[in-house]
Amino acid sequence: MAFVSNNAVFTCAGRMPIRLSPHASFELGLDLAAPVRVNGGVVARLVPRLVLGLGLPGAGGVLSGHDLDRIEVHADAPRTLQADGEDLGDVCDAVFEAERDAVSVFVP
Repeated sequence: MAFVSNNAVFTCAGRMPIRLSPHASFELGLDLAAPVRVNGGVVARLVPRLVLGLGLPGAGGVLSGHDLDRIEVHADAPRTLQADGEDLGDVCDAVFEAERDAVSVFVP
């Protein structure tokens, strides 16, 4: 399981923002948070970090990266790929690339 984001708030649980990568920003590249293993014990250890807004990076057993231009993810068997809540099918490989300065916003 890997989470790739370009914003600190990944999703919300009701009114509570869930920050998987609290240092992610639209102005930077991509952030990665990927637990090495996922089981009940790992989930029980990581959920409090999310509730406190600490995110997954820095937790034991979590691979992480910050402000990356490109992330390549490989799975030994097909896994579900989702982007912004949309199911993109089952894949073994996925490549994520940051397009820096793709949008300019004018605020008067």
